[in-house]
Amino acid sequence: MGCDIIIPIWNKKELTKNCIDSIVRCTIYPYKIIAVDNASNLSTKEYLESLKKQDRFDFILIRNEQNLGNTKAVNQGIVASRGEFICILDNDTVVTPGWLEEMVAIAQSQGNIGIVNPLSNTLGTSPRTNSARDIE
Repeated sequence: MGCDIIIPIWNKKELTKNCIDSIVRCTIYPYKIIAVDNASNLSTKEYLESLKKQDRFDFILIRNEQNLGNTKAVNQGIVASRGEFICILDNDTVVTPGWLEEMVAIAQSQGNIGIVNPLSNTLGTSPRTNSARDIE
């Protein structure tokens, strides 16, 4: 049982760090992070490499020598996945407590549910919050 969280990444070290830190802080359901790096700059590459040496969570890093684009990166993550569930997150996502548990509960609530998609805090309009702190 578990969920593989696939995060396609191209640069944006600070956004990626905020995303991963929020996953670690706010996720109880068993998970593994599969980061697919699309030839990011040196600081992002070094940050991702440093995560392989930590024991805070299961982590797989797939590194592309050129930017293959978001869709191909996600597909690479899906191929590497072994989890019962797969979650695809953009690296600018900040999750909140219980986020994954709620999505899994919804997915398991009926046998005919194949995809669960969360609502954004913007709902396609102007943001309802000004900072990540406001949504936690």
